[in-house]
Amino acid sequence: MEQKQPTQKKPLLESLKELGRLILISIVSYFLTEGVITTLVGYYFGTHIDTFTKVQITAVLTLVARTVDKYLHISGIAEGGLTRF
Repeated sequence: MEQKQPTQKKPLLESLKELGRLILISIVSYFLTEGVITTLVGYYFGTHIDTFTKVQITAVLTLVARTVDKYLHISGIAEGGLTRF
């Protein structure tokens, strides 16, 4: 199936949607790191994670989630599925 080309009026809207996706994914990654991973490490290992390591974990989670999001987005457009936005 042929992919739609954005019109001249839509580049700002498309870039704002990308920014929104990235912000949402970053927030979810932060809360996963701060809430879930830090709690599990503290519970099972009896220690805490320093701030620099939390930032690294959040960055990796954001990168992985962003890659999955982009894959779903592109495959949704190609297949006409629900992830087309």
